[in-house]
Amino acid sequence: MTTTKRSISLIVILALLISVLSVSALADDPSYALSGFGSDVGSIKVSGANVQEVSLSTAASNNGNASNVTYTYTITLSGNTASNADVIVDFTKADGSHCTITRVPRISAQPIPTIPAALQNQSLTYIASLTSGVGSTTAYVYPDLQGQYGGNFTRFDSYVFNFSTGALTNPVTVDGLTLRIGDPDYPATDPECYMSFEGVNGSYNVTYNGQQTNYYPSSLSLYATYGASSITAINVTGGVTVQPTYIDGNGEMQPTSNVASGYYMLTINATGTATFVRGNSQSVTLNFTVPTQSGGIDTEVYAYVPAPGQFPNEGAGTGGWGDAFVSGSTGVKHMVGNVVSTGVSLGYFGGYVVFDMGEDISNSAIHPYGVDFVVYGNAFAGNSEPGCVQVAPDADHDGEPDEWFDIAGSLHYDDATIWNAEYTYTNPTPADDETEEYPTSGTINTSGVDYTYTHVARPDAEEDDGEGTVTYNTFHQHSWFPLFANYFVGRGEFNALDKTDILDFVDYARDTEDGSTLILKGVMLGSAQSTQTGYYTFGYADVHPNGSANGVAANPYAASQNTTGGDGIDISWAVDADGEPVELSSIRFVRVYTGAAKMNGIFGEISTEVCGVIKATGTGDGASNDTLTVKENGTALTGISNLGTKTISAADGTTRTYAITSGAGHVFVNGSPVECSATNPYTFDITFTDGATQYCQIITQSGNRSPLVTLLKFEAE
Repeated sequence: MTTTKRSISLIVILALLISVLSVSALADDPSYALSGFGSDVGSIKVSGANVQEVSLSTAASNNGNASNVTYTYTITLSGNTASNADVIVDFTKADGSHCTITRVPRISAQPIPTIPAALQNQSLTYIASLTSGVGSTTAYVYPDLQGQYGGNFTRFDSYVFNFSTGALTNPVTVDGLTLRIGDPDYPATDPECYMSFEGVNGSYNVTYNGQQTNYYPSSLSLYATYGASSITAINVTGGVTVQPTYIDGNGEMQPTSNVASGYYMLTINATGTATFVRGNSQSVTLNFTVPTQSGGIDTEVYAYVPAPGQFPNEGAGTGGWGDAFVSGSTGVKHMVGNVVSTGVSLGYFGGYVVFDMGEDISNSAIHPYGVDFVVYGNAFAGNSEPGCVQVAPDADHDGEPDEWFDIAGSLHYDDATIWNAEYTYTNPTPADDETEEYPTSGTINTSGVDYTYTHVARPDAEEDDGEGTVTYNTFHQHSWFPLFANYFVGRGEFNALDKTDILDFVDYARDTEDGSTLILKGVMLGSAQSTQTGYYTFGYADVHPNGSANGVAANPYAASQNTTGGDGIDISWAVDADGEPVELSSIRFVRVYTGAAKMNGIFGEISTEVCGVIKATGTGDGASNDTLTVKENGTALTGISNLGTKTISAADGTTRTYAITSGAGHVFVNGSPVECSATNPYTFDITFTDGATQYCQIITQSGNRSPLVTLLKFEAE
């Protein structure tokens, strides 16, 4: 989603008894200069950590000489300082000073042993080794220990340095203007939840303080509130852009030219600043550093190719959202059994990542709610980009997926969902695929990426053809088509991750004259026209915020917009190409792909993002014990079973009424929750139509038990 150096001088009012001063600061320099010290000291610099705040108190030492002073520096370090860091304090002597700077204070009433001990332990460098983020060190300065002016071992000043790591500062308020990274109305997500403002007096470094090393985000959201004086201008320098936005009547964020909107999308392509101006003089400057991407290393990303969009080719070679590899070619991101801050973006419809789980994942009824694994994305409440999920076993254990099965999420049986969608994308700049050297950013093509598609909604439906464009925006200035060098050739000792020669849902043809083509296939959620979380109840990735990413599943049947814990997937939701449930004892491979074909204003395409997948943990109460009764024109149907399909036939044009009753805690019909008590059954009519199979998926679930999943099919004779 998304620092300048500064030097602050301490204004110290020294008194022989007590004076206190507190000043906030931040330095990105290798060292930070303190001030307020005695006249024998030329300088004191702190290095090894960024300094966030300094307070200085001075007091008479009361240690045998009325002239002795204790200088106590209380130094708060940047919130991203390692808890076991070594912080270094370096002294220099003032010009003309004959002082002795040492680790030893006066240790007796006689010159010996103080003088020889102090001389033997002279040093200009002192180290505070932090323990749990706290540490200290002390130095002693004797103005005349060696006798140039008669010698005085009783006259010395003490310099005490107390260090502690600071907390994150977000939001920050300056003269009534409050700036916050991340939306205050929703739970904080990575990386916004790890960002901090560090600085003082209207100039702040925006720092990342999360767990990823060598990481800085490339985009962030910023929210501003202010009093009577609104923002009148936004000035940017370097590689930073700021796009004001507003929320339209549909709850979607849209661009605006109104700089006082209060909602901003920040894009960081390189080091730079953004200054928010109020009136004629008041301003706050935010300093951003060059974005870098990082992550752990693993070999469990089996395949990855994004569809065209804003993140393909971005960060390729540096571990960005458009790259499954960590920086360089040292391996792929560790996203199986783990969640990384910067995962992979899948682009427009069909872009995919396939995970080898490294073991068979059982379809077990003892898992809470039946959830067998959890997919973690980059969603936050109100901003969900649904990814369809497929699973495949590896029955012969050859390390390759067998047949793929769709996970039938809550929209699978929706009339607008296309079960067999095929999109063909063409590179608008053919010459970009001539090179085989990664990374390459390609050519900016403001016309976007064109595609054609074929839709077959159901197995017995007619084919529908069309075309469209993945439209370009200025936030991501590179080719939006996945380039040959970045995705279809190997990296160092690692093979290419496209697997287009193995996987049956993708085809790729390199063509440097007419344009390379990428064909992607899958289930397309035709009604996925919004990023509103509540629209995607269960069965999709990148819908619910991650929360504690530990494999503990939330109940997918009770999920709401504010549910966290990622997106739990039950293997029992798997269906074949005819939409019928299949009984899979286990799976090994998981494919996640963008299920929508929809542009989303300034945010670009609705593009699923994936940061990890973890096998579910915990134990529930076992298999479903729910009762389910389905009546046809008042007569109970037989042959309804868990993971079964009941096919019902009648003459063309016949209409029948069906009633569903169950005492389960949750009942879903074709993905929608319904009430269906014995006294108030859920009813619907079916008119049998020649050549048009109709479907009714029923799911019941109670407590933390696994669900009962069954399907009714209605076919004209």
